[in-house]
Amino acid sequence: MTFDVEIGGRIRTVDVQPAGTRYQVTVDGRARLVDAARLEGGVLSLLLVEEGGVSHSVSVTPAGPGGALIVGLEGAVVPAVLSTRRGAWARRAGHADGGG
Repeated sequence: MTFDVEIGGRIRTVDVQPAGTRYQVTVDGRARLVDAARLEGGVLSLLLVEEGGVSHSVSVTPAGPGGALIVGLEGAVVPAVLSTRRGAWARRAGHADGGG
């Protein structure tokens, strides 16, 4: 599945494919293995696995209508927006919390 995500005014292409018990996530052509879990409130908890066993924790939280997201990466918080046609996940997660 491929998504367009706007971060800081720049559109990035994100492709997600199953890879055994993980996912291969490719952002702008750079692939990483990711462990993913859906938490309460529609939050996605991601663990990005780098070569050599180094990992990074990322959270993706629905933040309102229109595919708005908050992405947390090692203490930094970055607003992002899924493209309108692919923003259904964020909209569904928001409704699950009583948003509609």
